[in-house]
Amino acid sequence: MLPVDHPLTAKSRLDWPDLAHESFIVSDGAPGQEIRDYLVQRLAGLGHHPDIHLQYVGRDNMLALVAIGRGLTLTSEATTVVRFPGIVYRPVANEILPFSAVRSPGNDNPACRRLLSLARSMANR
Repeated sequence: MLPVDHPLTAKSRLDWPDLAHESFIVSDGAPGQEIRDYLVQRLAGLGHHPDIHLQYVGRDNMLALVAIGRGLTLTSEATTVVRFPGIVYRPVANEILPFSAVRSPGNDNPACRRLLSLARSMANR
């Protein structure tokens, strides 16, 4: 996520070197720590220690903070359906964020079955 007036919005997709010298914000709640760790891992490979600021706010307030230029943040593709004034979404080229889930084998919830089916189909791409 970028503020609408950020110079990187001119690009249709970003590469990690584009982000090497940017400031980032992450939430103190999930998945903030995971995003922080991921940023450190990716940008350290470029020889740069990222500037990451912890914010004690929820997702909606994170959007507002990005919009006013407090920093960039990473988000999942699912979040991009949310239209928020002042925010632009750009994919990071060739980047697929890993995720995991745990479920009980006895869980026969229809929504859970659909989620697993979707995950399997996406994993086979």
